[in-house]
Amino acid sequence: MATRLFYTAKDGTKYPLREAAHDMAFRLFKNLRTKSIMGDPEECWLSKSLCKNSGVKGSHIGSGGDAYVIFKETEDDPVHAKHFKVRPPTLRKIDGFDKNRGRGMKTTETIILHKPPPSWKIAARQEMNARRRAEIAAGAPVRHRGRPRRTRVMRMGSAPRPRAHISRIGGNVDMGIDE
Repeated sequence: MATRLFYTAKDGTKYPLREAAHDMAFRLFKNLRTKSIMGDPEECWLSKSLCKNSGVKGSHIGSGGDAYVIFKETEDDPVHAKHFKVRPPTLRKIDGFDKNRGRGMKTTETIILHKPPPSWKIAARQEMNARRRAEIAAGAPVRHRGRPRRTRVMRMGSAPRPRAHISRIGGNVDMGIDE
């Protein structure tokens, strides 16, 4: 049985998380550029454009090419979040916005969020990461795959975007200590 995952929005609301079954296309509006906040995954240019769709309640386009879209309640489905992957051409637009507010963009254009392939799904990544951590703990050598990538700070001079908060539990957990 698969574990249920939940996406936690910026305001603390938890939404059941599903993997996207289809690609999603939306318009990236040039006029929203000035109203957006650089480096904020929920108030950036792509998120604001994505929220202009009628069925979308909110979105998080964060670090690592992951995008989470919160869909409004319909007669078939309750409110839920879906996980999408952002491919490199769109990632370059995100970097361009975070660097100089996307000033090179000439017109409104269409952007596609892609359904994640099987190896990029959250459950598969958790499984692969757990297996690799176990191998390293057992003494396997750490493989280096060529020269390291340039980080976002080296490339653009800005810090990475925050990652989304994904949990396996639906309720709120209070870790406070009463003294």
